[in-house]
Amino acid sequence: MGWLEFAVVVGCGLVGFVIVNAFIDNRRAKTQQRDGDENGNGKADREGARKDQSDRKDDPPRTWWEVLNVDRNATAEQIKEAFRKEISKYHPDRVEGLGIELRELADRKAKEVNGAYAVAKEQRRFN
Repeated sequence: MGWLEFAVVVGCGLVGFVIVNAFIDNRRAKTQQRDGDENGNGKADREGARKDQSDRKDDPPRTWWEVLNVDRNATAEQIKEAFRKEISKYHPDRVEGLGIELRELADRKAKEVNGAYAVAKEQRRFN
């Protein structure tokens, strides 16, 4: 390898280092800002916004077959398969790296899917 190739490799490495370092600093600053907001007034503002969202009447409650994405006359096996598919989307291991709001949303969705499956089992009388 000649001196020109070596200089190009070193130069690209330095440019890459600068870009990655800037990205990490940006993420660190956002995290510190978010942590500072949670300790200050920002937390109260977000809690108020959450209350406003929960007080809204979004949509009427969905039926169990809509939650599980199956036909109303689905068999027990189809319901079980749909339940496993839907609940796997909201498993804590799958949403672990996401923000707190998305993890809370996934928890609510998982509870909705579990409730729909329980209603389906009760109505269809299967285990």
